[in-house]
Amino acid sequence: KDCRKETDLKQCDVCGKTTIADVPYEAYWCDDCNIPLIIKATEGERTVCPLCGKKVRYLTTDLRPVFPEERLLLELLFDTPLKYENSSVWASDNRYYIDGKVKTVSNNIFANADIQKLIKHYRAEHSKYNIEEVSNQIISFFERESTCPRTLSGAVAQYWKEEFIDTSADPENEPSMDNINILGALLSFLEATDEDEDLLSDKNWKDLAELVTYEAEDLPIDILQALMSTLVRKSAI
Repeated sequence: KDCRKETDLKQCDVCGKTTIADVPYEAYWCDDCNIPLIIKATEGERTVCPLCGKKVRYLTTDLRPVFPEERLLLELLFDTPLKYENSSVWASDNRYYIDGKVKTVSNNIFANADIQKLIKHYRAEHSKYNIEEVSNQIISFFERESTCPRTLSGAVAQYWKEEFIDTSADPENEPSMDNINILGALLSFLEATDEDEDLLSDKNWKDLAELVTYEAEDLPIDILQALMSTLVRKSAI
């Protein structure tokens, strides 16, 4: 424990102290008490709440409390101010448990929030809104967020600009929330997740297939296989 080192020995070979077993814990939820229960995985009875005696349900192996500052951020991301003020809110990775019900905060939600901050900052710093400059800043942000090679992520972001922004009849209010969400769906595609994929039309999928095919020989094989798998599933190739 003192050395923070894993070992199978009964005595630490570094400090000489007696080692202790690292017992895993599991988190369960009691709907009656509206609280999580952190229980050792080695305990025999893990299905009943020790407070009320009612049946509990399994949540996860790792759970942490959500403090007011983070809860407020969560409410802002979902555009629901103070909605969870009186709720029991806990988290595990990007999953939030609100009164025992799961709400996943996707990477797209955080990315969309960053894009909106970028737009807000640009408007505050400039007397005239230039959609071309803003779009180029968003493209750079998109390239940084994606784990794909920039040749492909840049091409996909440029496609988004030409397809959804350059054709808009109202450039002063672009990118709209709908178009920001579409950009998020394109990012999800590059990251091999199906998040918001229904926002993309059949034409969009076929256009993406052309972009991937063009860049195919320069893509790492694992990335190419994941992208092609999605395109096949969407009947784009």
